[in-house]
Order: sequence, then structure tokens, then C-alpha cells
Amino acid sequence: MSEPNQALPDHNLDDYRLLRVIGRGGQAVVYEAEQISLRRRVALKILQITADSDVVSSRVLARETDALVRAKHPGIAEIYGTGLTPDGRPYLAMELIEGMTLAAHIRAHPVEGGLPRIELRERLRMMMQICEAVSCAHQRGVIHCDLKPQNIMVARDPVVSSDALVKVLDFGLARVAARAGQTVSLDKGHLRGTIAYMSPEQSAGTADTADVRTDVYALGVILYELMTGALPYALSEASITQAVLIIQETHPAPLSKFWTEHRLPVDLEIIIGKALEKDPGRRYQSALDLGEDLRRFMDGQPILARAPSTTYQLRKLAGRHKVPLLMGSALLVLFVVFAIYTSVQNARLNRESRRANEEASTAETVSDFLVGMFDVNKPSISMGREVTARELLEDGSRKIESLQVSPPVKARLLYTIGTAFASLGSHERADRAFESALAIQRSSTSPPSLAAAATIEQMAIVARSARKITRADSLLQEALSIRLRLAGSGSVEVAESLHDLGGLRLVQKRFAEAESLLAMAADIRQSKLGPLNIDLAKTLSNLSMANSGLDRDAKAESLLLRSIDIKRATVGEDHIDTAKGYHNLAQRYSDDKRFTEAELYFRKAIAIKERALGDRHPDLGTSLNGLALVYHQTGRHAAAESLYLRNIAIEEHNRGVEDPSLAPALSNLAKLRKLQGRPEEAIALWERCVVLSETGGSSEDTRLSSWLMELDAVYRDTRRFREEEATLVKAIAVQARLFGIDSERVRKTQTMLEAAREAR
Repeated sequence: MSEPNQALPDHNLDDYRLLRVIGRGGQAVVYEAEQISLRRRVALKILQITADSDVVSSRVLARETDALVRAKHPGIAEIYGTGLTPDGRPYLAMELIEGMTLAAHIRAHPVEGGLPRIELRERLRMMMQICEAVSCAHQRGVIHCDLKPQNIMVARDPVVSSDALVKVLDFGLARVAARAGQTVSLDKGHLRGTIAYMSPEQSAGTADTADVRTDVYALGVILYELMTGALPYALSEASITQAVLIIQETHPAPLSKFWTEHRLPVDLEIIIGKALEKDPGRRYQSALDLGEDLRRFMDGQPILARAPSTTYQLRKLAGRHKVPLLMGSALLVLFVVFAIYTSVQNARLNRESRRANEEASTAETVSDFLVGMFDVNKPSISMGREVTARELLEDGSRKIESLQVSPPVKARLLYTIGTAFASLGSHERADRAFESALAIQRSSTSPPSLAAAATIEQMAIVARSARKITRADSLLQEALSIRLRLAGSGSVEVAESLHDLGGLRLVQKRFAEAESLLAMAADIRQSKLGPLNIDLAKTLSNLSMANSGLDRDAKAESLLLRSIDIKRATVGEDHIDTAKGYHNLAQRYSDDKRFTEAELYFRKAIAIKERALGDRHPDLGTSLNGLALVYHQTGRHAAAESLYLRNIAIEEHNRGVEDPSLAPALSNLAKLRKLQGRPEEAIALWERCVVLSETGGSSEDTRLSSWLMELDAVYRDTRRFREEEATLVKAIAVQARLFGIDSERVRKTQTMLEAAREAR
């Protein structure tokens, strides 16, 4: 909350401009600030100075910095940097979270007689996010030691407006273990933290150690407060000494005291009770365990905090499957139902066993075949030389044709081969493999199956990569139709089709449609797969581009940064998906003329892609071209030329020298040649662009008009008016088809044509 009466320092701090006070604690004042070089808003925490707290406060900040750097997670506020004020006070710059604290959220939504089902599930989802973030910190040796609703921010998901996102703040009391599993000493004799959320061992202030179970207890208090709107102990009138005794000696008020109008789930009371156990050995042993039991409760499964009796397990089964069971004294009915259930389960298990055996057999056949493919010692393959991945795949494709296996197995093999070809950028070979797989799938099943839909989806992706946009659109629509019919509108399969169709709309620059499709895909993926999932991250990245196309720059950057955070947390820093995130972020910065940041992230993307994909992959070429454009626009022409040439070589290797998709890369180099005063080379490159477009069936592309006009400008600069005249005549014909004979663009080009004729 802003404090207008708190004067701002009369100076900036290094790269930060202070804007307003947004909070004050016992050890620090927090400001909203602008990081000038990156043009972003941050939260800047400056430590308070008192006569006897400087050393302690500095140590607190050092711990907080270390903790945040090591505990990177989308649910933990990110640290950006640290420094000292001119008068020697330490400060910390961190992520600025828009929203309200969890404490304010609880106050704004009071618990009146309990919680209806929808609100209960929303609060439990928030709690599971908190557990996930704290668990991530624990796995990196970080213990928070001051978890409370005031240190947790709640914001609405920018994609799914009904879902809340949480961010854990203020690791000022964090203890960083020197090695995994090590407990960490508390500051003896000091009560650091907020006493209402302290565990019994922490509240004593003289405990020798604290471990992750200290945070588990605080999570239990937060969960209790979320469910009741109150604290487990009445401490408001108690002295510090009395509060410590209450926490250590008394039991929490029963939740049923607050749930007078709604039925209190017994399992939920058990979960909270276990988290609040006074003996650390009887609590959940980690935040992960607490979050897992909450998930089991949400899914209607038996929780782990209670002994799984037969009666209890049957009751949970009944709750999940809506089977009306009469529980109570009729024990015979219980046994009959149990017998029926066992019989049904056995039948189901037999069916699933047969299906599993079939799938296992298929998987084993596919696995054996792929292993055999990599037997490069065969003279017929290796000929005493190093064998390439493409050669292995070509050899495998030939073998599949004569392989004596069932149609589903052959289709799976062809699908796998096609996917491998696609990953190497061999679009034509990938498409042939997918076509063969689809032919088998269509002849084996009627109507089309989900397996056929997956193959069609991959064919669409290959078509899009090969710039065959119309074909890609048709295939994606077909795959989506099949998946809607067979899997349902809320399925992960439909989410995949929505994601890919949204991606195609981005290529077509139909940004409003893309935003709608991708928002639906993100909604499904977050609901089905959770907030930390690589597929969700990919959708958020594309959704960012859609918002950028709609000039929603702040939202676009927020979505993209969230996507990268998820990728780092799930697949790691060196994964190709993280590299793609870096590329997209670099492209965004380049479009905004933020060339320093663009160069940094293009370099990150290139380094990862070179390691993961090799030096000839099309995805690498895309990032090389992006970095070349940065060099081009910042006057580093030699570096730009080198990267342009490298990208063109990659494009020619993967697509051939006559592929129309080469033209944009050639045009970039042509612009550089013109700038370098090498007009003849620029003319040759743009003439090649025109030929590629015309012979490759791209004569309706607006880029052809652009290249003709670029060519015209060089002819005019070099006073080659005859060539200029011929080029302008051709440009008018193209523009008339694209924009209409009476368009402003055609009129301007006709004026230029008249001037060229007069000059000649």
C-alpha cells in the first residue's frame, strides 16, 4: 500500500528512478521504481537504518538475495539486482507484482459459515501454487521462515481471468543450506518472523535448528486462515510470552466452529491438522507432501494423512464415481458392494490389461526397430565413414516398407520417422512419411481416429514450416474437427489443435483470431496440465506474440516472461524450448529498438541451438538472422554480413537453392549490400528474390511488390532507367492484383514510372 507521507529520497539509485512508496516493514521500505536501462517497473527494497540494526539488516538482505537467486520459480518473486544507496544502505531490486496480498484477499472475501464448493476449490488451487513455490525453494536449500499472507501476492492470470496466480515474497529470513538436506541454525534468542505463523520450535527462539517442516507449519496456518478467515490461535490480546505458550501448548480452534452453513470436508480438517502438528516429525515432511495431499483431496482420492481403511477407500471411490452407497450399520451391503466393485474392477482391469499389452507390444516393436536403425556398423550403411542422422532415417524408411508388422505398428513407425525428419528440417521427407502413416490409419479405422488426427496435425506443422499456408490451414481444421468429436472441447488434444491453429494465424497476421484461439488453448492446458507445464509455456509464448500484434505491449511482455520462467523451471536453461523463448524475447526487444537486450537474448538462443541442434538447423538460422538484423541496425555491418551469409547457407542446405522461402534472407543481405555501397550485388540479390517468388508460385505475395520497389530504387540510384522502367511495369501489375488498379499504391508507382520514362 502506498504511503504518501513518506518522503522519497531526493536522488535516483544507480539505474533506478524511485516513483512511490508501496510498503513498509520492520526492516525496510519498499518503493515502486523504474529500471531506466530496461524501461521496466520494479520493486525496490531499501533497508531501514537504526542504531543497532545495520549489521543484522545487511545480513538479512544478503540472505534474501542469495535465496531469491537460487530459488527461481514462477511462484517466487524474481530478483533483478542489489546495491548500496549513497549513504550506505543496502537495497534490493525485484519483480513488481501487480495485485493484492493474500491477507487483503482474505479480508476482501470473508468466510461466512464456510465456503461454497467453487470458492473452496479456488482457494485450494491457490494454496497448491504456494506449496509448489515453497517446495521449489526447499529443493534448492532455501527455508523461508516468515511465510504469511502478507508475504504472498495474489494476481489474476492474464490468460485465464478466473484463475488466481500467487507469488511468494520476502525471503528476508530465509536460511540457505550449504548442502541438500542440511538443517540450518536459527538466530538464537531472537524471534524473527511473525509469531502467529511460527511453528512451536521456531517460536521458542532458542531452538538449535529449523528445517523445511518449519515452513510446512506456516503453510498449515495459512491454509487454516484461507478456510476460516481466522487464525488457529487467539493471539491478538496475548503478550509475546503468552503467545509462545499458546502456540506450544494449546490446540487450534476446530474448523467446524467457522463452518456453520456449509458441510466441512473431514479430509480437509485432517490435512490442516497434520500440517499444524506441534511435533515436526508428525507433520507433513515437505511442502510437496502437503500440496500432494491437497491435490488428492481435490481429485476425490484417498488422502495420505489418514489410514486407508476399506470403508474409507470405498467412500472415496463412491464420491469420485457418483455411486450411491449406503454406509452405516448394514455391513452386509458394504461387503456386497465391495464384491461388485471388485468384479467390475477386475473386468475393467482385464480390458485395460489387454489394451496395455497391445500398446506395450507396439512400443516394444517400435523401440526394437529404432535401436536397429542405429546399428551403424553394417557395411551397407556406413561404408567405413561417419553416418548422418538423415542417412539412418532414409535407411529406416526403406526397411519399414518391407516390415511384416500390424498396420497400427507400421503407422506408428512411419509417424516416428516423420517426426524425426521434421526435427531435422527435412520437410519433404517428413511429409511423405506422415502421408504413408495416415493412409494406413485411414484404411484401418472408420471414422478417423485420434491417432490419425495426430498425424494430420504433424503434416500441418510441416506444411507451415515449408510456407504452404493454405495446406496447413486445411489440415489443422481437419485435425481439430476430429479431436472435438472424439476427445471433447476441453481435452488436451483439442488444446494442441487450438495452439497450432493460433500459431498459423500469427503467421497470417490475423492477430485477433490468434489471440482468441491461443487464449482457449492456454485455458485448457492450465486447467488440465497445471501452471508449470512446457506445453502451457509454448502457448503463452504464442499468445504473447498475438498480443504484441494487437499493440498490447505490456501484456505481451508479461506473457512472454512468464513463458520463459515456466520453461526454465520445467525443462531447464539449456533446453531448445527455452532457447525459443529467448529468441522470441530477443525479437520483441529488437522490434522495440532495445538492441542491447535483443543482442543478449539472441546470443543465448544461438548458443543453446548450436549445442542442441547442430550448425545447420533452420531454427538456428532464424536466430542468426535475428542477430544479424540487430547488427545491421546498429551499424556493425561486417558482423551482420557474416551472419546473413551463414543463415543463407543454412536455408540453401535445408530447402535447396530454388526454394521461394530463401527470398527474405536474400533481401536482408541485399539491403546491407546497398548500404555498403555495393549496388551491383544488391541488384543481383533482389533480382534473385523476384525470380524465386515468380517461379515458386508466390507472385501474389506482398513481399514481391516490396522487392520490386527495392530493385527500382537501386536502378534509379545508379541511373539505369531502362531497367527501372521494366521493373516498375512489373510492380504495377503485381500491385494491381494485390491492392486493386485504383489503389493509392498503384497511383504512386505509375507516377514513378512516368518519371523514369522522362529521365530515360
